[in-house]
Amino acid sequence: MTDNPAARPPDLPRLLEQIRALFNEGELRDLCVDLGLDYENLGGASKGDKARELVLLMQRLNRLPELVDRVRVLRPHIGINLQDLADELRAADPQRGAGLAGLAAQFKDYNKKLGEWKELHRQINVLLTVFDPFRKQIERFDARPERFDIYALDANWQTVNLFIGQLLRWAMNIQFIGPPYRDTGGELSGVEWAVRLGTIGAAIRRHLAARPAQPTANPDDVWWRRLREETSNLEDAIKQVLILADEELRRAAADLYDLSAETLWRSA
Repeated sequence: MTDNPAARPPDLPRLLEQIRALFNEGELRDLCVDLGLDYENLGGASKGDKARELVLLMQRLNRLPELVDRVRVLRPHIGINLQDLADELRAADPQRGAGLAGLAAQFKDYNKKLGEWKELHRQINVLLTVFDPFRKQIERFDARPERFDIYALDANWQTVNLFIGQLLRWAMNIQFIGPPYRDTGGELSGVEWAVRLGTIGAAIRRHLAARPAQPTANPDDVWWRRLREETSNLEDAIKQVLILADEELRRAAADLYDLSAETLWRSA
């Protein structure tokens, strides 16, 4: 027997996630009207902020069950465990049960793919943020070489290098957005964007380690020119991964929506 979701206490993080994902701004406004609330009086500016404040307000008013009930009426598929239904159906109708189990597997895979693209998008945004001071320091050297601080450059690079390493370690465990990244004694393999970031990061590490004892404060110096080139290459690589993650996140979300529309909301 499947358990009764109405008998379980509301899972607030899950409820908030569902409202944010399944209601656009107009529908969220309608939900507030249904509950006798003024959407404009909710805190925050974005739809996500408003959804959070709605959940918190209903909790303070001890009206969470009412919110959950209304959300379930408007989105009746919430709380359905397709795998449990497939297991029950398989006993009575093996063919239909197998079909439903396959559908459940598709939803699971799409959600995991979404999760991986979302995490990549988050980590690349962080990497771009910590990379910016390093990039600007290279630009400042071009403009004012006499005021350049090589030790500050090293410190900024260590932060960038730390976050590149964190991202590449995460990429070793991806399952749904490409082959896992591998570094076998300097031989890099796996998903292309990780290999490129690993290659450029290693090149910058080697170049910084091989700098002259007293770097010449001259933008035309060979060592500095190479550092500028590698820094530009890294910036391009980071931004291209960000664009990729954004595009693929949107594509996976659209595919998941299409699957939902075709299967869960299809008319008889």
